[in-house]
Amino acid sequence: MATRQFSLLTLLALGLFSTDACGQFLPTATPTITLSLSSVSGSTPMNLAWHPDYQQYYGGRGGSSSYGGRVWDVNGNIVQTLAPINTDLRSFFYNANNGNLENVAYNARSNANGYRTVTLDSNGLFTGNYINIGITLSGIPSDQPAPAFDATRNLLYAFNTGSLVTVISPVTGLAVSTLTLDLAAAGSPAIPNYDIGYDPTNDALITYTTSGGARALAFSATTGDFLASITLPGSIDAPYDWRMGYANDQLFIFNATSDSYQGFTITAVPEPASLGLMVVGLLSLAWLGRRYK
Repeated sequence: MATRQFSLLTLLALGLFSTDACGQFLPTATPTITLSLSSVSGSTPMNLAWHPDYQQYYGGRGGSSSYGGRVWDVNGNIVQTLAPINTDLRSFFYNANNGNLENVAYNARSNANGYRTVTLDSNGLFTGNYINIGITLSGIPSDQPAPAFDATRNLLYAFNTGSLVTVISPVTGLAVSTLTLDLAAAGSPAIPNYDIGYDPTNDALITYTTSGGARALAFSATTGDFLASITLPGSIDAPYDWRMGYANDQLFIFNATSDSYQGFTITAVPEPASLGLMVVGLLSLAWLGRRYK
């Protein structure tokens, strides 16, 4: 009996407490794909979005509604380039609660036309048209941030400068709370202004720095506590304004020399074997509970 109990408890420990059984941050990021913005008209690269239904990435340049946007496939191949994109782009994000690609433009803080649904054709390509959601995102701290979206909580995270992140309801447009990124715990690094990423796997806010080495940085999306520093290999431009995104479980950082975003995987995804062990562990716990009642 003792041997059998030990075996079941061992399986339980392997299944429930294996470090691979849940999402975790890698010590060093793994480069993935590049998304070129070459020949897309305009100036400043903004963030990126991923649409799981079409298996495509969306991005573009901000500063004027006459600038261009681009769509890439899952491998980074260019699918569409459209100019004008008809939005002074700050951010795109996929809203899993309604299945829409959504857009926050420069004037979203003071204008109900600045938060919109992106109209896509049957192939998931830009049409250049938008549907106004009718909400003024007055909680955004300035006209500049490119908010990230948390579908589970139905919240937007807007970062301006410094360390303060404003949490905004997309239903009312109002700020519901703020949190302070613990930059001191991360070594007081310089990070990009106006942009922040959201990683749902780890419920974390993502940014990057080249202070103290090129690193991706993760902070709790509920407290702002510093969670992890992930080394970024290769040549990384110093952070400036915007020029990054978090989409399809990857951090993308813009490289001015190549005029493209470089993607990085920064999170370890649970392997099927680890998930199977976790299930076995749960079943073992249930069996033991019944056995010793």
